[in-house]
Amino acid sequence: MPISDAPELKPVIQPEPEVDAAAILINPRQLEPLAILGIEDFHDILGDVVRDVPGCLKSLRAAIRAGDIATLKARAHSLRGMLANFGCVAMTARLARIEHLESIDPTEADAVQTELQQLWDQSLAAIKAWEKAVPEFAEV
Repeated sequence: MPISDAPELKPVIQPEPEVDAAAILINPRQLEPLAILGIEDFHDILGDVVRDVPGCLKSLRAAIRAGDIATLKARAHSLRGMLANFGCVAMTARLARIEHLESIDPTEADAVQTELQQLWDQSLAAIKAWEKAVPEFAEV
């Protein structure tokens, strides 16, 4: 049977509606599975991320300054993956745009790092606010 004649298949699981990354910093639904870990493990994992982000941002700035678009894309992709686990939709959306650049002006390095640092600071504050609202964490 040709593919065009095949019956239309309906998804078993309906996809979640798109999240407007520009409108919010984090998607709390992406953080919910982390609550299962418990507060100590959550803090351990988040602590690793908090320690890693500054170095990642510096490596992005260095790649921009060097005009090394391949390294920039690779570093942006790596950081985006790490932050996606914490529902940082504004950061991941901005990093995705960086990943798709064909070129970048090296003089934009400091501005890009500043923008990403501000987004990270705001996202981390939102994660901490979410944490305070999680009943499983409040019981500890």
